[in-house]
Amino acid sequence: MKLWTGLIETNQMIGGNVTDRQWQEVESIVRKYQRSLLATFNHEDKERYAELNPILDELYDLAHGGAVCDPQAVMCKDHLTDE
Repeated sequence: MKLWTGLIETNQMIGGNVTDRQWQEVESIVRKYQRSLLATFNHEDKERYAELNPILDELYDLAHGGAVCDPQAVMCKDHLTDE
């Protein structure tokens, strides 16, 4: 959670100049990390996986301006898939 808080604080300090595309990249990285936890999914991984859900919810809003992303849209395909 400290990293997430640091990202938000940094964005606010620089005047919110992180672009939607940059937030989409961050969202993609966090989502892939969360999926990687499923490989072992022990007790600690289960807790970490659950901790990432609200973070991903906030990242989604930052990355997409609160809009629903269409998986078929070219700009959404790369961060909604592992490709």
